[in-house]
Amino acid sequence: MIVNDQSIQVVNSMDSDISDLREINDFILSIFRDIWGAEYKTAEKCEIYNDPNSSCPMLMIEEIPLKIRLKLTSLKYWAQAIFQLSHELCHYIIRQHKYDKDFILGWFEEIICEAVSLYTLEIAYKKWKSCSLSEQGPEYNIKIYDYLQKELAQDETDALAKCTTLQLLAEYEKRHIHDRDSHRHERNRLYKSISIDSKNIPILCKYADYINQDKLTLDFDSWDKNYPCLILKELRNIQPVR
Repeated sequence: MIVNDQSIQVVNSMDSDISDLREINDFILSIFRDIWGAEYKTAEKCEIYNDPNSSCPMLMIEEIPLKIRLKLTSLKYWAQAIFQLSHELCHYIIRQHKYDKDFILGWFEEIICEAVSLYTLEIAYKKWKSCSLSEQGPEYNIKIYDYLQKELAQDETDALAKCTTLQLLAEYEKRHIHDRDSHRHERNRLYKSISIDSKNIPILCKYADYINQDKLTLDFDSWDKNYPCLILKELRNIQPVR
């Protein structure tokens, strides 16, 4: 599979053979071309590498060029690679549409990117035969499906739902990255809406245009007026401050 996205490249890392990761990257980008449609943009150069000893996967926006650091236990763990890389590439795609590229509404964008990565697993399961790695593992799509189900079954808490004031949400915004189970319920709800309403995934990259002056919540009245759809209905319900 060849995808002409010269801006996004897998580079040498601690692993000696990165060919599998390159194929996974191409596979995900082909999926992203379909699900993001006209909003698929790759203007900024971005290098992808794996560091199994790092603290977590991350889009490193302070680096020039941008870097996506993965935390894969093995480059042969393709399902994990799809999950991690699609999450960080979602951050990257959203970033291409922001006026202030470095501003991130963390609690909200994390839910979006995690939900999109779950949906990417779903599509990867369905379209695995279009990935060149399927020649090595023709039945690997079953493992991708199992990985998706395992993620959906992860423990949840109601920590985000309890942030019903701006003060509580501001405190949550500072710690959300270290407390991923706190929004898994919301992530899973959004994933299900995305799976049903996938044609409207491209509106997700526009969220920064609808952030309120408090820099913590979104103006769903305006957003929904411009792009009424199931995904936005679910996102409105997810926002804990009414």
